Amino acid sequence: MEAGTEEIQEVEIIAELPSNGIAEEAVLIEDDDLQIFEVIPRNVANNGTEEEAKRPRLEECSDVDDEGQRCTICFELWSNCGRHQLCSLKCGHLFGLSCIQRWLGGGNKRCPQCNARAKKSHIRPLYASSLVAVDSSERDRVLEELQVERRARQMAEEKQAKAVFDCQMARVEVERLKRSLGDLERLSQQNVFPSQLSGNGMQTPSYHLQTSCIVSEDGGVRLLDFSSEQLILAASKQRLTPLSGCGILKISLLDTNHREYVAIHTKPLKDLHFNPCGDGLLLSCSLDKTVKLTNLHSNIVVQSYMTPSPVWSCSWNRNDHNSIFCGLGNGKVLLFDLRRTSGPVTELAAVGKPCPVISITSLRGCGILVATLGDMGICNEQRSTWQQQHLLKSGAPISSMNVNPDSLHTMLSVRLSTEVGRPRCQHQIGQVQQRHDSAGDASETPSVKYSYIPGVQLEGGMHCTLMTRSRLYSPPEGAGELLAAAADEMTRTVCIWDVHSGIMKQRLPPCSSPVLDLQHLTMNDSHFLATVTDRELNIYNWR
Repeated sequence: MEAGTEEIQEVEIIAELPSNGIAEEAVLIEDDDLQIFEVIPRNVANNGTEEEAKRPRLEECSDVDDEGQRCTICFELWSNCGRHQLCSLKCGHLFGLSCIQRWLGGGNKRCPQCNARAKKSHIRPLYASSLVAVDSSERDRVLEELQVERRARQMAEEKQAKAVFDCQMARVEVERLKRSLGDLERLSQQNVFPSQLSGNGMQTPSYHLQTSCIVSEDGGVRLLDFSSEQLILAASKQRLTPLSGCGILKISLLDTNHREYVAIHTKPLKDLHFNPCGDGLLLSCSLDKTVKLTNLHSNIVVQSYMTPSPVWSCSWNRNDHNSIFCGLGNGKVLLFDLRRTSGPVTELAAVGKPCPVISITSLRGCGILVATLGDMGICNEQRSTWQQQHLLKSGAPISSMNVNPDSLHTMLSVRLSTEVGRPRCQHQIGQVQQRHDSAGDASETPSVKYSYIPGVQLEGGMHCTLMTRSRLYSPPEGAGELLAAAADEMTRTVCIWDVHSGIMKQRLPPCSSPVLDLQHLTMNDSHFLATVTDRELNIYNWR
């Protein structure tokens, strides 16, 4: 090597072949400040070449020669320690320590890969014994498919459980329908209708459908009453929204399509009656603890009374049209005078156990007949004092009471339980009789005593879940002395009986839903029967 030469050349020195047949090769390796000789053994005795001697080192390097193991600045492998130690920035990208220090020290303030802001203080050395980049895309895909399969399996299990439940419910419904069919067959065998032909071959009168209309598309109709002076029906109507309140539908019998809604109460109505005087006043009571009088000529509430508990029933006083009665949910009965707006003038104690008063009927000259859910009694005013007398304690809940004020016949609809756990309805016909007990002093008015005489029992429907109302009324001429009409929930029909014989005279065609209330109407010497469901009004003509 000549003196003064700046370029350092690699010098290869071949030593003499030793006795073991292995030669050694000395190589000068350049560095920044040092010149180092490295002696590399070469297997000459086995006729090996230089490439074969270096192959283990090349294979060792090829095991880690991967793009994920190299610095993206110098494209050299990073190390676990030293100047080119593996490190990262805040953004998460990996570099060699010396490379990223030179990059950020040269005025670059951003990551070489993502161009995110970076500085030397963001450098974080990473320590690991070995570094291997693993491709997890296949694993993530498999896990995602596993989650999809789990969700699909869960949905399938839920559908299977729902199908099993629906199957069980269907079996229960089939059994119920079988029992209902058997009950209906037995009922039809028991109630054999008489011939519709009289002895001379003429057809006997019966009810025939004259008008049918939908009075409420959204339902909510419950009660029904009739005004013979105005020729209108008043049907209670409960709105779906609380802000709309509750009131009545005025339905003209001259044209049933002409209807008008009148808001009266804030909660559902429990009872309503037109004034027998025919002045257009409607008495109504509601669960909102109010009793109100509404003038249907002007559709304005003219009088309102507050009560201490919800009102279940009401009635006009037949002996004094300036007073009304109302039955409360605690069993008490209040008497109001329309000329006195401050409150009730009389409060009558409960008849029997304190439970809701479901019906009040004012009788001419002998007070009122009161029915609760379990008892029936009469309240009579004698010598300016109201006296109570208990008439009947029913063994089953009473759902409806109707009275013929002329003959004092009563019709109690009770709910009986059967051995299969399904309640059925029975209508009990009876009569209230009165007797006068003479007083010791001839100047005193004799006291009046009452008694209840039970009569026939009419078997109603096999279902009794709704508090439907029954009617007892005097029939048209030639049809008998007294008729009873009641709804059958199971068949959605109305049954009509002759009270004295107990024979069912007619069963009206079924409606779309169970009949909730009915009224006997008389117009222009013609007789009608009006029935109402929660949506539908049907009017039948007697001919």
